[in-house]
Amino acid sequence: MKQKMHDGSDQTPDKVDATGDGVLKDKAAKTKELLSATEVKGDPRRRGEIVVKGQGSVKQFLYINDEMWAEVQWVPARRMWCIQDRCGYCHSHLEHKHAEVPNDGGMPDIVGIRSDSAIEKAKEMIRDGSMPSPEEAKAAFQKRHGFPYPH
Repeated sequence: MKQKMHDGSDQTPDKVDATGDGVLKDKAAKTKELLSATEVKGDPRRRGEIVVKGQGSVKQFLYINDEMWAEVQWVPARRMWCIQDRCGYCHSHLEHKHAEVPNDGGMPDIVGIRSDSAIEKAKEMIRDGSMPSPEEAKAAFQKRHGFPYPH
């Protein structure tokens, strides 16, 4: 019985490629593709570990190398989480730039609402470049307000 391979070639059971090179090459290609997808704007910090501080509260902060990149805040009037840049500018519903993140259901915290989806969306925005870097957020703040971000 012949088996079709990804490259269009046939392999019979007695001629199976046992070296694993095809599998390794495929994994290497996928890894390279994934890494290039996270290199948006060329900022290598976006690939760093994202640490969430303030778990279980109405405000949670996302840090890379001890520098705040984003904030996720519960907005009671909207009954949803707001994803903000480092300077508090909303990137989820102020200008409808990004999809609104849904409520995930209950969690025994101060609001009774889980923030998992909002945190994952904020991480995705950091990785894909749609969340401005801290420097870009500060420059945008100064442009909007006419004075530098105070923190």
